[in-house]
This record gives sequence, C-alpha cells and structure tokens, in this order.
Amino acid sequence: MFIALTITINTIILSIRWPGMSKEATTAVKYLSDVCLVVFSLEILMKVIGYGKRFFRDNWNRFDFLIVVLSIVADLLQNVFGLTTIEA
Repeated sequence: MFIALTITINTIILSIRWPGMSKEATTAVKYLSDVCLVVFSLEILMKVIGYGKRFFRDNWNRFDFLIVVLSIVADLLQNVFGLTTIEA
C-alpha cells in the first residue's frame, strides 16, 4: 500500500510543473521527486536482496527494475552533468 501511495504522489508531483514556476516550487518538486526515487530504489534493493536471482524471473520485477535504473540515470544526468529534460 505504501508503494502504491508513493506512485500516486510521484505521478502528481510529475504533473505539477508549469511555465514560469518559481524557484522555490521547482526546488520543492525536485526534492519530493528525489524522495520518491529513493523510496523506489530501496524497494527494488530490498526485493533483489529478498528474492535473489528469482527476482528477475518475474517480468513485472524486470520492468520495475528497468524503470528505477533509468530514473536514476536520468537523475544523475540532470544533477551531475547538468543535462535537462525536454519539456513541451
């Protein structure tokens, strides 16, 4: 239930960006997004430790793992290398 709530909160966070958003609002959204990513990363880590190699037998687990890894890579590209996402 906690992960479902975190997914819902993250979806809302990702949808509340707008042109001309204040720096404070941008910082808050980024912080909350990072908190969600940490929660998702910890979930994957605990599942991999708990299930071991069996974790990767389930396609949904593979999908979750891929999404979390791609999210971490995107976050690193944005925070470490200064690359930004394309926004409409």
